[in-house]
Amino acid sequence: MTSKKTSYALRIYRPHDPMRLFLTSQVRWLEALARDTSLPVPVPVINRRGTAVTIFRSNGERFRATLTRWVSGERRFRATGPGVRVLFEVGRAMATLHRHGQSFRPKGFRAPRWDFSGLFGRASAWHPAHPPKLHASTRKLFDSITARCREVMCTLGDGAEAFGLIHGDCTQANYFRDLGRIGLVDFGSFGLG
Repeated sequence: MTSKKTSYALRIYRPHDPMRLFLTSQVRWLEALARDTSLPVPVPVINRRGTAVTIFRSNGERFRATLTRWVSGERRFRATGPGVRVLFEVGRAMATLHRHGQSFRPKGFRAPRWDFSGLFGRASAWHPAHPPKLHASTRKLFDSITARCREVMCTLGDGAEAFGLIHGDCTQANYFRDLGRIGLVDFGSFGLG
């Protein structure tokens, strides 16, 4: 008789990572997704202190870490893309995630807002400290795209039908396919969007 080995993923957040402030809420959502849906997600592991977020010091700095159960499956990297069937399955998984996220709002829950300001504003975690130097025509193109994004995002608004909890980074690197099911990993950029 053989026993099945359990694998885990350890994620360490640097002291100045802006997402470290939302870890407790991220863990709560992952626990709820595992409990309320059939979607394979990284289930948080509780530490000896009874929490899923572990705080430790190294070289005088304070780090946060989470340990989750590994989501089984394989990534789908191909030169021609993941394929229609896989993308259909990814869409179904994201729909499940978004449906759950529309109503999941426990007391004290905090998440970053990935609206226009959260993505493009000066306080955005993604705003470069030193914007790249671009040729005038390239800068004009990016300014045009930014203006269009602002217009579309403002038109959509932030009502529950268009704005809710999202994964935030559902790329090919962050989903696994196992027996026809899609499992999502790396919720490090989750938020309201």
